[in-house]
Amino acid sequence: MRLIVAAPAGYEPERRYVLGVVLSDRLGLDWELRTEARSDVRLTVGGDPGSCAIVMPDVLFGTAPDAWLQPSSLPAVPLATARSADGWPAVPGGRIAVLFGRTGTEGPVGARTDRGIDIDIDIFGSVFYLLTRYEELAVRERDEYGRAVEAGFTAVRSGTDQVPLADVYVELLWHAIVSLWPGAARREQRYQAVLTHDVDLTFACREPTRRVLHAAAADVLRRRDPSLAVRRLRVRLRGCDDDHSADPWNVFGFMMDVAERNGRTCTFNVLADTAGSGCSDYTLDDPWIRRLLARIHQRGHEIGLHGGFNSHLDPVRIRDEFARLTDTASACGIRQDRWGGRQHFLRWENPVTWRAWESAGLSYDSTLGFARNVGFRAGTCHPYRVYDLVLRRPLRLWERPLIAMDTTWLRRGIGPEDAARIVLEVALTCRRFDGEFVGLWHNNGLASRRHQRWYAELVPQLV
Repeated sequence: MRLIVAAPAGYEPERRYVLGVVLSDRLGLDWELRTEARSDVRLTVGGDPGSCAIVMPDVLFGTAPDAWLQPSSLPAVPLATARSADGWPAVPGGRIAVLFGRTGTEGPVGARTDRGIDIDIDIFGSVFYLLTRYEELAVRERDEYGRAVEAGFTAVRSGTDQVPLADVYVELLWHAIVSLWPGAARREQRYQAVLTHDVDLTFACREPTRRVLHAAAADVLRRRDPSLAVRRLRVRLRGCDDDHSADPWNVFGFMMDVAERNGRTCTFNVLADTAGSGCSDYTLDDPWIRRLLARIHQRGHEIGLHGGFNSHLDPVRIRDEFARLTDTASACGIRQDRWGGRQHFLRWENPVTWRAWESAGLSYDSTLGFARNVGFRAGTCHPYRVYDLVLRRPLRLWERPLIAMDTTWLRRGIGPEDAARIVLEVALTCRRFDGEFVGLWHNNGLASRRHQRWYAELVPQLV
């Protein structure tokens, strides 16, 4: 089956990108784009002039050129909602948030007509908006770390950050397709849990004395783990040697053990340049770090780049960091078919950072997640090809959106039990959409025996 997509003129590169992601990559369907003098988007089956049609509004790509990537083109909050009618995919609360759609949408999301199915949501424009992080280029406000301000995101302001809206819209479209053409078959996708670890700090023994004392007090009072306080003080008093087996932050073997028991592998994202970051205690020249990388590889786990604190706006720095990492890996006998990773502190600028990662030769990025919450910053739990909004072209780079990060609950003082509930709820959503749950844990965040038990009990429930 080949779908014919009839759409108005304008924004053809953008239309082709999102049609490729939704129809080809996600659904596995053939399609052809045809430009017509019309105000909506119409999907029919090729070779059948009398075929029924799926019709939906064309809102985002109907934006005037001088308003494109301007705040005036963003959806108004609160968002309108549409009702999930009988037979349509179920959604929490029975209502679907509408980023772009017909004015006054509050009725059913779609309706059967004598000519096919009308959908009140601009599915392709909405998915494009979410995946490309359109709003992060249209609004220039940044936080203290130079990141787009999460509180201003449409998803956060509208309370839809826990809903993968792009995936919801794809399922709505698929429901309409199989309703009109029951013989259609889609690409099979299966849920998986992806365990990633950013290696920021490796040696508790190198921490300043004041910080060690503060952490030891927190071990007793907040983490309820006096033994961790003792271990922390002991390695600090003894000083660093070449063993590090007693260092409480050396939990790399533990993390790999847990993953292997559950049939998974880990990804360890490593800093290749710590200049100016003030956030790391190692370099790739450290013999112990090199032995660690070799052990990770020998056990079948993946090594990735953790882009330095000051690299997200600097393509040359990212290229040099990646070259340093691959040169070190080669010297350690490490060979990988693909390389990906994540930016330190989730510092990311649209589309500069994506473009720099592609130019450096990396295969995927996994930075797009919330720094202060769990959920779906890109509106999806599926990996996807990315798009450069400035150069107006798709990139070879893929994004694997980050869904949950340990510092989110650790900094908010959320205990392990409540954190497990939060993580499992969002992972269940990823499972419902046959996507990926990409989780991030830092090795120094698993120093406590209590947190290690929590992690070892959580991972089997995630996979």
